[in-house]
Amino acid sequence: MDENGKITTYEAGYQELNSIIETLEKGDQSLEKTLELVSRAKVLLDYCGSQLKEAQKQLEVLQTDSDIC
Repeated sequence: MDENGKITTYEAGYQELNSIIETLEKGDQSLEKTLELVSRAKVLLDYCGSQLKEAQKQLEVLQTDSDIC
């Protein structure tokens, strides 16, 4: 994640998501903080999901290319 809160890599997003999960599991946040964390987790899940889908597409293309050869 960069200084503006933008997710820069899948790994960074995944790491931040795990950190949020650990924080939420403690259960000692205010309702406001919990909502903020859940909202950020949704953004991270969407980002990581799209990155995985893109990687899967790229792997399928590579597989198809290797099948042709």
